[in-house]
Amino acid sequence: MSEQEVKDAPSAKETLGSAGTAVKEGVINSLKGIYEIETELLKLVRNTVSDTLKTTGSVAADAIKVAGEVLDGTIKATEETGMGARPERKERGQGDRDGGSPTLAGTS
Repeated sequence: MSEQEVKDAPSAKETLGSAGTAVKEGVINSLKGIYEIETELLKLVRNTVSDTLKTTGSVAADAIKVAGEVLDGTIKATEETGMGARPERKERGQGDRDGGSPTLAGTS
């Protein structure tokens, strides 16, 4: 190596300084990338939980509605067939020997 080449060559301090800067920038970029990934994961989890709760609420509301409709239909069918389970009292002296005991609707 000539004397000129030695003078023009970067010093060890300059070389280490640029290497340190490159490492620092690499670490910073990696951390930014990790932060972006974490942010996207949190968004995904939040949306998934939200959608699940909305769907569950909708299913529960539909199930309650169906159960109510089934119960209404059962009551109406029971009333239409005369098998209602509501007790009716007869007044004394209307032909009952036991003095007006309750009877089932439609079975008197």
